[in-house]
Amino acid sequence: MDVLGSLEQRDRLNQPDRNVYYVSRRNKELLDYFNDDNICFPLLGSAARFDEKGNICWIEYRNLKGTRETLLDQGYVQISTVNPRVRLNAPNTLYQNSIGLEIHRHLSVEDAIRAVRDHILPVERGKEKYQVRAAKDWIQELLKFYCTGNFTRIAPDEFKEVEELTVAVLRELGIEDPHQLVNDLKERGFSWLKQAGSGKDKTGRENFLVTRQALEASLKRMREREKTINELIIRKYQFIHAALEATRYTDREILISVAEELKTMSGIVVFKYPGKTYDESTISTTVAKLEDFIGRLKLPLLRWYRSRGKYAAKDLEAICDRLKSGGQATVGDVEKLAHVWDWIKYDLEKGRQAYENLPS
Repeated sequence: MDVLGSLEQRDRLNQPDRNVYYVSRRNKELLDYFNDDNICFPLLGSAARFDEKGNICWIEYRNLKGTRETLLDQGYVQISTVNPRVRLNAPNTLYQNSIGLEIHRHLSVEDAIRAVRDHILPVERGKEKYQVRAAKDWIQELLKFYCTGNFTRIAPDEFKEVEELTVAVLRELGIEDPHQLVNDLKERGFSWLKQAGSGKDKTGRENFLVTRQALEASLKRMREREKTINELIIRKYQFIHAALEATRYTDREILISVAEELKTMSGIVVFKYPGKTYDESTISTTVAKLEDFIGRLKLPLLRWYRSRGKYAAKDLEAICDRLKSGGQATVGDVEKLAHVWDWIKYDLEKGRQAYENLPS
């Protein structure tokens, strides 16, 4: 029998969502803020969002342990309805997971990139994928040992040796007790694997049917977990990372171009000779140039580039107003122009250094 092939055919994908979602009371207000389309906006089609100040947020989903009553007592708030199909009298075939929503909020784009590079993708690409891959390899070894020969001819010493090897494999993967795992798919998958490793049922008797079913169930869970890691978790954060990198590059290029042009403004006659009144044409040309800077400075999306751009735009608007009303620039305007340029360059350098210190 092609156990692996038949398992592929029976794999059910795209099942309806039977999960129940919770959020801690302290994060409920932040979740409402995150989901308000008038306040937070999607970042280049990724799962990340940003607000008016340029703060960056995204949601991370985690399995929760405990009954609904336990979770409510622990300070969680249920934010989804219970799927009616779960009420069917089939507790062993229909599962309902409790999922907690955790809001990640970052005050600068470099911090957000660090969170993805340093904490999330390495874990999912490394430890998680290694665990699943190693478990799948060992399951296939067990399928060959238990299901391709004569199960009844396996000696008791061989059962014991394979059981000890299975425990050793789990220990090497950092799993002493599968029931302590928080992720539901991993808990079921590794629990089935540990049971199947012994070749016995719960009564302690060697049982071919139970062993094969346990291995099939474990392999199915591992495949589902692998699909979740590859197609949901890693892809989600790859998109977030790409969106953050692209937006950071665009924001910086805007400020760099404005800073370079601002540097030459001191040579314009209005600012070169402050305190002198100029004709309307000269003032209009200067104001038009400053208004172009103002519009571009409001384009950056993420902190700190967004806040620095808005502060700089506000200073330039004040200079424009004085030029329009008085027809001349003051010494203070020249100093403010230099101050705007200095602060933009300072924030660009600060962001550059923060980025260089990020993990590669």
